[in-house]
Amino acid sequence: MTAWLLGLHRLDTGRHVAWAVLCVDARYCSVALPGVSTLVRRLLSGSEWKAVDGELGLGLNPWPLPPSGAIARALASEAGSSVVCQWVTAFDVIASPLDVALALDNRLLSEPHPVVTKGGAESNE
Repeated sequence: MTAWLLGLHRLDTGRHVAWAVLCVDARYCSVALPGVSTLVRRLLSGSEWKAVDGELGLGLNPWPLPPSGAIARALASEAGSSVVCQWVTAFDVIASPLDVALALDNRLLSEPHPVVTKGGAESNE
């Protein structure tokens, strides 16, 4: 099964806000915020998953996703238009059915969040 890693960024500054992972086959949608040790789960309805699957089926481009799209609404709806979602990579999930969520959690938690320095620049640590 395939999962997608996406970055969430502030539209006005381009600054990193969070990482997110989507996996339609596992009905998995979670967000990792910098400095927070627990993931934010996104619970989508059947129709929302169908819309996300449809958007993924069209293919993702390397530029920000439309804020009105199903993926952006699933990941950053409460942020309104101030946060954009951008596809980073797709990856295969290799795990037993009972371990898929744990494998996706571990992948999401392993992504480094950029650290903002005193001058405002971001670096990965």
